[in-house]
Amino acid sequence: MEARLMNAHSVHEPNRKALTRRARRLCVYALVAAALALAGCSTVVRVGMELIHEAPPPAPRTIEDVAYWEGEGADPEKHRLDLFLPHEGDGPFPMVVFIHGGSFSKGDKDLMVGEVEIYGDLGRYFANRGVGVAVPSYRLQPGVQWHEQAADVARAVAWVKEHAEELGAKGPLVLAGHSVGAWLAARTSLDVPLRESFGLTTDDFAGVVGISGVGYDLLDEKTWALDGDYELSERVYRRGEGDTDWQHVASIVPLIGAEAPPFLLIYTRDEWKALARQNQLLHRALLSADLESTLIRVRGSSHARMVLRLSEPDIVSETVEDFIARVAAMR
Repeated sequence: MEARLMNAHSVHEPNRKALTRRARRLCVYALVAAALALAGCSTVVRVGMELIHEAPPPAPRTIEDVAYWEGEGADPEKHRLDLFLPHEGDGPFPMVVFIHGGSFSKGDKDLMVGEVEIYGDLGRYFANRGVGVAVPSYRLQPGVQWHEQAADVARAVAWVKEHAEELGAKGPLVLAGHSVGAWLAARTSLDVPLRESFGLTTDDFAGVVGISGVGYDLLDEKTWALDGDYELSERVYRRGEGDTDWQHVASIVPLIGAEAPPFLLIYTRDEWKALARQNQLLHRALLSADLESTLIRVRGSSHARMVLRLSEPDIVSETVEDFIARVAAMR
């Protein structure tokens, strides 16, 4: 396995004054970004993002572009993952597989916004805090359909499971994702045929983290009556004209069984109402099945920026870190 290792760097916690300065910059940016967004000045908004986002130090260990599948039909670019790991002597440590979003048709593990490495920064942040992170890419629509994308994610998870011990990780994995990545993480943990196809069981998962997740219950009519995009959902979830049951088949809620790992669901109050409802529906369904679920709504962010809050000191990253530590200790 070809790998590139990066040297360790120490991590420094920002002091209260530094956090206050960033909070002020964030408030200014929010006002400026809102005005620029109305004017369509996306380039300037990206520059603003770079100014307020402080990249974390390099991870103690980084292994890039690892092939998690090399079988027939493997994609030489998409069937790859990056690893961000604590110091080799710091193990065993909990391991997270983080799935990127992008409406099933955009994004990958190397996503850049201006000079900001979105998922690389996330991996480095948690690696410096004693948590290993794997960030896989997966094939995109319209070249494949969602069930093939879910299979890609399950393949990546199975690879991490198989190599966890040699990487220095311990115990079951935590699956996490943003937007449709949260849907894919939930699907991988709850879809029994999908899991079994790749040798995975419920015992392999310590927990699931969904950040601004979507599409959990596509049968819910109130979602469409709010501000849900039915046409977009049909386009990404329906597998051809004969797929008349696509709303049931693609939903996460019907997959909930007697056994499921603990869930942490986080979204911002500035999300569209349909997304908020979808998170509430999954949360209620898990609780109704006597399963563990925590639902948190946070302030001061957009759907896209939620993922950035996982790579800097913030209530979102802190809540996720606490959840990882707790569920890892349970297994």
